[in-house]
This record gives sequence, structure tokens and C-alpha cells, in this order.
Amino acid sequence: MCSLRNQLLVAIVSLAFVTSASEAVRNACESMIVSNLSAAAVSKVFNTETAEVSQYSLETMNRMGQRGEVFPEDVMRHLMGANPAKSIEWLLDNYTNFSSVGRANMASSLRHSQCNEAYELIGFMLKDKAVVTNRNSMALAPIPLSGYREYFRVCDFAYGSLLDMRMENGDTPAGLPLLFSYSTRIEERDKSINILKEWWTANAGSILKEKKSVAEERPAIKEKVMGITLKHSRNE
Repeated sequence: MCSLRNQLLVAIVSLAFVTSASEAVRNACESMIVSNLSAAAVSKVFNTETAEVSQYSLETMNRMGQRGEVFPEDVMRHLMGANPAKSIEWLLDNYTNFSSVGRANMASSLRHSQCNEAYELIGFMLKDKAVVTNRNSMALAPIPLSGYREYFRVCDFAYGSLLDMRMENGDTPAGLPLLFSYSTRIEERDKSINILKEWWTANAGSILKEKKSVAEERPAIKEKVMGITLKHSRNE
């Protein structure tokens, strides 16, 4: 029964792609995500190498998900599960098209992968202090007694993802908060991020060595990762 449902959904999504109507593609993609199709079904249809799906994914990544919507992290979680190498390469190819919101969503999405490149990208995103303005979320956040609230930055998202990725290993510095809130002062966030950055610098070599590289499947990925990290190094 489940297999039949998956086949029907795949057929519906495929038909939407044939029409090339952006709204149809969006509806089809979101229906597929909500329905939790298998990775095999997703890989058949949710192909970021097609212009329509790539555009839908880019638009989704460059906005913050709201209640009742499909969240950007949900989109990338499905893509990562279907084809990790293709998903990482798509993120790299679209990196310069991402706003600070898009890069924050990218940082959150990378937690769903344990490949070498996901760690390398998260590591350098700890340096990205671009502000991620999300007025809707800020408005819903409780106001602390201090009255202090500050928007998140890309590095705040990368910090949470790296801690999450290493949670099973339990090898990150003790005492670090797992998440920041809007009321966590910037100075406190930076102190925790700097501790994690020092830990990453000391341990990156051994971690990256033990993780499988998706560049084995798509060799161009290695050069693309290097290009992004070098660009950021020059801008520091």
C-alpha cells in the first residue's frame, strides 16, 4: 500500500515537472516532502540538476520557514538523504546566490550529513558573522526580563550544527550551550563560538580524515570547497 502511494506521488510530481510551471513544481515538491517519500523516490524526481527544482530549492533556502510551511532544512534533509554528493555540490554551486538567510539555512542543513565536506564547510562557516534578520521569529520569541534580544548570525547556526554533528561522539568542549536564544548576548555567543573554533582547529585534521568524501563520487566538489574556503580566508 505504501509502495503504491509512493508511486502515485512520484507520478504526480513528474507530471508537474513536465508542465514546468513554477507553482506546480513548488506544490509538487512540498507535497513530496510532507508525504515523507523514500530516498529512492525522492532521487527519481527531486533532481536539483533540473532548472525548476534548482530554482525552487534556491528560493526556499533564501527564506526563513514559517509555521504551516515547508522549512528549508526539510528540503535539504530530503535531498541529502536521496543523494548526498549531488546535494553538497548543489550547495557549493549556489553558495554565492545565498543571502545570509540562505547561508544560515545551509549551516542548519549540513547537520544532516556526516561527510568530509559537510564538516569542512561548517568549520569555516563558524567565521561568518553576517546577521540573519527574521522579524517574524523575533516577534514570537519571549521577551526576557533584561529586555535584551539580538538577531542570530550565520555563525550561530553553524555553531549549533557542529555541536549536533558531534553529539554522538561526545568529544566537543564540555560546558558549551547546545543552542543560543535571541536573548543570548553577542559577547556570550562569541565566547562559546571561539572555544568551539579552537577545538575545531585542533581536531579538524583527524575528523576530516575519518569521514568519507563525496568528492570520490563527484571530483569537482573538492575544488569547489577549496574555492569557497580560500575566498573567505582572503576576506578575513
